[in-house]
Amino acid sequence: MNDNSTASGSKIKWAKAWGVGPSTGATILARMKCDSAGGDTSLLGNIYIDDGVKFERFRLTPTSIQAVHSSGNYNLDATQWHTYRITMRNSQFKLYVDETRLP
Repeated sequence: MNDNSTASGSKIKWAKAWGVGPSTGATILARMKCDSAGGDTSLLGNIYIDDGVKFERFRLTPTSIQAVHSSGNYNLDATQWHTYRITMRNSQFKLYVDETRLP
């Protein structure tokens, strides 16, 4: 996870390696928002996931969350807090927002 904040001393980067593979599957849960409605949204991403076969990165902008490599775009007001659940299994990623039942 990568916090792209521009405020001094407020950035975080957190990496966690685990024993997950395409057939095992995993779920990542993150609660986040995009603070800057006018900031730099060209940065690479906020969440990076690699299951050994497929790599995806998710970028939060003020108006959406984007799955960069698969060109997925979910429009929402990302300046508000949302809970994002990303599941992966068999090299497929699904993004759920605010615990919706359907990706």
